[in-house]
Amino acid sequence: MVEFSTIVYHSGRLGNSVVIWSSNNFAQPSLFFNFSDTFLDFVNALGPFLRSQGHWAEHIRWLEACEQILIQRNDMSELAVTYNNLGELNHQLGKFDTALQYYSNSREINQQLQNPSGMATVAQNLAAVYESLSDFSKAETYAKEAVERFAAIGHTSGLLIAMDSLATILRLSGNFNAALDWYVKVVAILQAVDDRAALAQLHNNIGDLLMQRGRYTDAYRFYDKSKELHEQGQDRGGLATAYLNLGSACLALEQSALALQWLEKAREIQEEIHDLIGLAASYGQIGMIYKNRGEFSTARYWYEKDLALSQNLDHLPGLATTYGNLGGLAFGEGNYSEALQRFHKAREVQELLGMPADLAVTYNNLGRTYSELADQEIALDWYMKGLELLNDLGAQRFKADLLANIAILLWNMGQIERAKAYFVDSLMFYEELHATEQISKIEKFIEERNGYAKSD
Repeated sequence: MVEFSTIVYHSGRLGNSVVIWSSNNFAQPSLFFNFSDTFLDFVNALGPFLRSQGHWAEHIRWLEACEQILIQRNDMSELAVTYNNLGELNHQLGKFDTALQYYSNSREINQQLQNPSGMATVAQNLAAVYESLSDFSKAETYAKEAVERFAAIGHTSGLLIAMDSLATILRLSGNFNAALDWYVKVVAILQAVDDRAALAQLHNNIGDLLMQRGRYTDAYRFYDKSKELHEQGQDRGGLATAYLNLGSACLALEQSALALQWLEKAREIQEEIHDLIGLAASYGQIGMIYKNRGEFSTARYWYEKDLALSQNLDHLPGLATTYGNLGGLAFGEGNYSEALQRFHKAREVQELLGMPADLAVTYNNLGRTYSELADQEIALDWYMKGLELLNDLGAQRFKADLLANIAILLWNMGQIERAKAYFVDSLMFYEELHATEQISKIEKFIEERNGYAKSD
């Protein structure tokens, strides 16, 4: 069976080889050890197929078998690459500590080999993991290292990715002006090399920055330009992302019909290219549309599809998001018991992964739910936990929302003076963000209670 599978692979019939492997269940990588050269090539080719079918854990297991062979052969160069690949897979699955360990192994080997390109790549990947962990200080440090290393060896494509990554990290940490400066630098290089795929990604990232600033119409414009550039190229995955982001912008603009059209387009491509993680995200966004429309049963259908797919993939960040969405749905239905259950599940995963920005959102949701249950002291405790996390993250828009929630709760608890102070802080952030709708809501709340006017 092993020899036949190897022959099938060398005949270029990888699809047939994988079918034989699946149907006969000879999934013991050690069976291939006598064919180590063939095995390494086979795993490299097998990986994309396994991921496309959602078998991420299986791909990791085969790469771990490659690790054993490479250690036996003392092939340190390929071992560094394999550790890097294992880091990427674990990162995508939300297993951040494992990813960091593999990247550290790759970094150590590349240092021993004095491999500047490998060191630059690992620095970039470490920055990405710390970005996912919302540890923006470390993420920025590694991203700057990647920029310097790629620039030193004249690796233009790597340099562009590193610069773009650095800009994104600065954006997420709330340093919008610095982020925009780096995006402008990327534009200057891209205009010189005429890289449309990279330009499409850049427009997408600037759209993300504008979304974070609450400028949804401008974000839509940049996402639309990203879509146009992707339509001129061959990157179907990039096009699906553009459609997904256009849908998200329309959702923020409360244009649900148009949002649904874009998300259906994204879903079609994701199903075509077997982008299962992206597909789960589309399910969640479609569910959000129906939730906002008040069509809760349809929303639950899509959220449950998202949950089932994320569970099948063992995609922990996706699971946390879906639990949060289901909690929000239950909250909207007035089912606060289920909402608490779902929000606590989201919290458990986020605490396991170490995701402070997402945890702050969940703490806020727990605060809102306990407030509806009239457990005001418990609600305040969760709000304060969220605020403590946000103080180090610079997430101004969400911090403004949380401050407003705390102020409203304190007001309802009769602590008017404390409420006033939190309203002042919230309004300050909203004014910086030009969030006129939110400012009007606070002013209306205060006016209706005849207690405190902004002019005071």
